[in-house]
Amino acid sequence: MFICQFFGICKVYGGSVHGLVKEDTSVEPLTSVNMSLKDTSLGDVTSDEGYYLIQNIPGGKHTLLVSMIGYKKVEFTFEIDEQEKIRKDFYLTQKNIQGGRDNSKSSEKRI
Repeated sequence: MFICQFFGICKVYGGSVHGLVKEDTSVEPLTSVNMSLKDTSLGDVTSDEGYYLIQNIPGGKHTLLVSMIGYKKVEFTFEIDEQEKIRKDFYLTQKNIQGGRDNSKSSEKRI
């Protein structure tokens, strides 16, 4: 959120969440992981070193969705205050894929 004051000076309000995303077995940084706040337009993609930063998060309860093709999705729910900075690292697990099909367990029913 931006609030502009006298003389055109703008201040940024809102918290931030940042951290590192790695592969769980090799502990190598993961590049291009999608990081998005559910029900908002806020998000980021991890850098070549696996880092992400999402800024200007309004105060309240939010869910961070972490996803990358070939890995199990992760959801992280947190509460944040304006100006608060939260560090959260993630270790993603590869999906169990055999014969071109994802054999990881899911609650989804196929009809």
